[in-house]
Amino acid sequence: MARPSELNRASRALNKINDIKSFPEPLQKKYSSYVKSAPSMILINGLGQSLAFWKTNADQNGSDEKKAYYFLINHIEHNYKEVNKCDSNLFFDVINQMDSDQYRRITNETMEFLKWLKKFATSELAKEE
Repeated sequence: MARPSELNRASRALNKINDIKSFPEPLQKKYSSYVKSAPSMILINGLGQSLAFWKTNADQNGSDEKKAYYFLINHIEHNYKEVNKCDSNLFFDVINQMDSDQYRRITNETMEFLKWLKKFATSELAKEE
């Protein structure tokens, strides 16, 4: 049986995927692609550098590509706030000020959350042809 934290993580991920389902297919496809590649990017570059890259390319009012990056960052940030029971709007500042143990824990939590996002994106969102 799944642990309560795993069930909560899955529930948060499904809610985020359901939000993305309300957008047009091209955005769904971009988001799904980014979610699927995010864990590899984090493993290669680290969480902080990956977030910085995504933030640089994110724009809520931009192209589908930029919106997809925006939603990816937003979903990771929201998960962080839920897990840590905080409402800080300084997510990137917090990440940059963590000690190595905290950074490792948040990286692990982000990777676990991304597993669920990836599962639900694969099953629920529009697919590349």
